[in-house]
Amino acid sequence: LDEISNVRNALAHFRPMKKEDVELVKQNGNHILNSVEKGLLNIIQITDIVPTNTQEKWYESLSNIENEYCNLFFYQSSDEKWIKIDINYHCSNISKENTIFNNKLYKVLNIVSPNILSEFPNYKDKLIFISESVSSTMKENDLEVLKDISFVFSRSVLKKYNKEILSDFQKVLNIIRKETNLIKEDHLARGDLIVSSQINVYKKDNGNWNIRDENLKYNTDESTLTEYWGEFNIYSNDFISTTYNYPWMPVSTSDFVLPF
Repeated sequence: LDEISNVRNALAHFRPMKKEDVELVKQNGNHILNSVEKGLLNIIQITDIVPTNTQEKWYESLSNIENEYCNLFFYQSSDEKWIKIDINYHCSNISKENTIFNNKLYKVLNIVSPNILSEFPNYKDKLIFISESVSSTMKENDLEVLKDISFVFSRSVLKKYNKEILSDFQKVLNIIRKETNLIKEDHLARGDLIVSSQINVYKKDNGNWNIRDENLKYNTDESTLTEYWGEFNIYSNDFISTTYNYPWMPVSTSDFVLPF
């Protein structure tokens, strides 16, 4: 960056640019962006399962908490420096209405993912980011919906703040359980983390079901805390150039243009 800065200062003071200066900026820019890309992929593409015989205190304590609606799953990066903890929430069906043309309108319980950060601000100082994903399937004409809330931490932070992070996860799961039970009994109620959302399901001409579960997802906007990244493409090996809206930035860096 210092070498790029020297070229920038020369340009800003109207000194002539050499061809070597341009090549220097290109070379250093590519080096920096490649390092950024590698760093991002390390914290985004975390797919290795943490071994169940791991004896670190953070794992032994966190692996023991769950309830009838939530399970915790643990993953680590290939270099084992980063840990992803998933809260797997079973979105309960609380009503179903059959409409015309084989359409079905379901009301299911849903986690308001960004509210985890606002309700538990201690997370913000310890994690890298929170993201979410939704999976929906029809089995024997019955809708099954799962929502994963992913928390990414540095392994060193998990070791250092084991007790505080354990306490926050216990509180989150307790609120999820309490509010899920409340709304299952009173469908008009609303919690701080749990709300009811509608899903429209209809059968296509080929006999397969089309499940519209967009209402269960929470995107990022200018009011969203930076640590909430919403849903993004974790499978891209070129995250920087294939992403039009970086989740940690309030505005778009580029607009999508149709190639025709």
